[in-house]
Amino acid sequence: MQQQKTPVRITGGTVITMDRARRIIEDGAVCFRDGVITWVGDAAAAPTVPGETVIFAGGGLIIPGLINTHTHISMSVFRTLADDMADRLKRYLFPLEARFVTEELVYWAALHSLHEMIRGGTSTLADMYYFPHSVARACDEAGVRALVGETIVNFPAPDAPEPYGGIARFEELARDYSGHPLITPALAPHAPYTLNEAELRRIAALADEADVPVMSHLAEMDFEVAQLAADYGETPVAHYHRLGLLSPRLIAAHCIHVNDTDIAMLRDADCGIAHNPVANMKAGKGTAPIPAMVAQGLRVGLGTDGPMSGNTMDLFHIAAAAAKVHKMEQRDRTVMPAQSAFELATIGGARALHMEDRIGSLEVGKRADLAVVSLEAPHMFPVYDPYAVLVYCAGPTDVQDLFVDGRHLLKHGELQTVPTARVRDEVSRLVAGVRDRLSEL
Repeated sequence: MQQQKTPVRITGGTVITMDRARRIIEDGAVCFRDGVITWVGDAAAAPTVPGETVIFAGGGLIIPGLINTHTHISMSVFRTLADDMADRLKRYLFPLEARFVTEELVYWAALHSLHEMIRGGTSTLADMYYFPHSVARACDEAGVRALVGETIVNFPAPDAPEPYGGIARFEELARDYSGHPLITPALAPHAPYTLNEAELRRIAALADEADVPVMSHLAEMDFEVAQLAADYGETPVAHYHRLGLLSPRLIAAHCIHVNDTDIAMLRDADCGIAHNPVANMKAGKGTAPIPAMVAQGLRVGLGTDGPMSGNTMDLFHIAAAAAKVHKMEQRDRTVMPAQSAFELATIGGARALHMEDRIGSLEVGKRADLAVVSLEAPHMFPVYDPYAVLVYCAGPTDVQDLFVDGRHLLKHGELQTVPTARVRDEVSRLVAGVRDRLSEL
């Protein structure tokens, strides 16, 4: 990882701080050095530093980098396979991964997704998959901030031939990436229905011992709810609570099938919630009660899920869907306004990952993760409400620049850290291999 050492001043735009006061600074500036924000305020008052790099936002919006709280970026190679198949997880996805997922595929497919994510202004992601060393390597090379989890299941996995073998692989990941400035190792028990009680308790204890986050699918599936009710008389959330997994370490993905008691348990345990509205809609799983969670102060962020689930890594699209699905569900256009949806994509995501002290808003002392969004395209003008234009109008093609930890990853729309042509060639080769052997499934 190469950090930007030269002082940088971004000026000539409107700063959407997402700080506690939600300040919007017209004709504002953001300054940073050595990866740390040193100034946020009026452009006219911004300090000048000899030798600094000055970047003009061109009248655009200067925003915090977007935060993706749940994904599986290496599934990009499988995008558009069996999209509308019933019971796809067990009938198709698990066999597909067993047949095709390799260390090489995970690396190149991760870079393929990171190309898309950087273009879309994403600075931080939380990923759970197999061969996490390859995911971590790709994220480090691309320069993004990432929580990287080793997925643990009760059956042979692509990177662990024995059930629960992912636990040993996590220990290697934790050793190799301890103290890394961008990569945070994590444990990722797949779901309550793919691990037994003893192993879930073991993972909870290991997370405490290693002082790492835990990522898991929770209360996502109808059959999950039915199975736990039949076996234990518990909801999925109550099941994790009894086994010691509800804690500030947990980032729980989906949480669709939750009741008021479950929400209270998640709140009291200070868990993070990853809301994946597009993947949930596409799979017909239902809608998580996110407005109720937000109203009760839960830590909620947005996730794309994997590119085989939601098909896009575009968090602007996800924020728009989050705003719209809850309006439709409650038949009330005042529910989940644009500002609230954008909060989920920025400071809310940081809170869900328990990283709000470092990222999620543009404030002095926080890491320099920020993007410049152009307003030049016809669909981005006029701007009466910056939050509305970001949530209902913006897309990846509007992102002009992206910095992560002060490093310039996207410069005037051009990627600086991902070898895009090479990645496309390698992914095309992998896709051809998958296509040739799909009949084996």
